[in-house]
Amino acid sequence: MILLDIGNTHTRIAAADGEKITILRTLRSIELKNEDIPADPEGVWGASVFPAVAAKLTNVNFINASFAGKILDFSSVDSTTIGADRVANAVAALDYGTPALILDCGSAVTIELVDKNLRFLGGAIAPGRKMLRQALHANTAQLPEIPLSSRLPVFPGPNTVEALRFGIDRGAAGAARELIDACEKCYGSFNKIVTGGDAEFFALALDLPAAPADFTLRGVLRIARAHC
Repeated sequence: MILLDIGNTHTRIAAADGEKITILRTLRSIELKNEDIPADPEGVWGASVFPAVAAKLTNVNFINASFAGKILDFSSVDSTTIGADRVANAVAALDYGTPALILDCGSAVTIELVDKNLRFLGGAIAPGRKMLRQALHANTAQLPEIPLSSRLPVFPGPNTVEALRFGIDRGAAGAARELIDACEKCYGSFNKIVTGGDAEFFALALDLPAAPADFTLRGVLRIARAHC
């Protein structure tokens, strides 16, 4: 079976053999074409948050909350608005025990919550570190767009670049911490795991475990298996 994880920036193409997932290729989502996707007798299943890209692809089974309804209970939320990546994350988290809180860090930072009765409880969506950098650069006359760094800055910045890094990175980590605390005030403690392209930074900053690279793809696989 071929699996796709189509994000706002990057797409990962993987092959599943039983429960083993091998990531075959990573490319920019905007460049993804039908020719990039290998044929497989078990079919192609994917999670996409990029409708314009997904619309160009043929013979792909795109998952959503309806597909995952055999695994999770979405009756407490408006399931029609939940992104496929968030659905896949919620399903993948079942391998780590419930109640589960998934912090997915990419273009956006999202939280997905699943309780011990396998109910999807909703979560949060906030801008990621790269988006915050781009927004400050695009909406000011002089602030540069600075590269991502892997470590949480310790000291306030002595210059503009370091001030941006201190403000954005500590602000993003603090926002994630506040969101997690607010979720646990509402529902009690969760098993927490961090995934996404920026997971290394947030896992270190918040002292939380990072998920393996195939985490979201594993959710896609579980949903696909439930329908095959």
